[in-house]
Amino acid sequence: MAQAIIGGTHVFTALFLDQTNTPVVVTDPTIEVLRFDDNGTKDTLVVAGTSMVIVPGETGRYQYVYSIPDTLARGSTLYAVMQGIYALDTLLVEGEVDLISEGDAGPGLTARFVK
Repeated sequence: MAQAIIGGTHVFTALFLDQTNTPVVVTDPTIEVLRFDDNGTKDTLVVAGTSMVIVPGETGRYQYVYSIPDTLARGSTLYAVMQGIYALDTLLVEGEVDLISEGDAGPGLTARFVK
């Protein structure tokens, strides 16, 4: 799972694929970012329908840059629901980001392999 530093920025990305796993250009790419508080109540941080922008030179990849509020707690998880329209289908991509404090980031890069 991705990590982001509280008070910093995180770039949410989505790669939209068709039924053959080929990247496709979608119309109306949007994002919603949310979290759940200690009581399990949904807290919307970026409202559904917020536009994403295309990543230049990468067919089917879109991004949204989010500034993480200082008020969020270490260990919280942010959830992103990204969607776009291709042909007659709504394509969905979900993402999760664990929040850490700056001191948790460590001295350098960490390799992570995803299957």
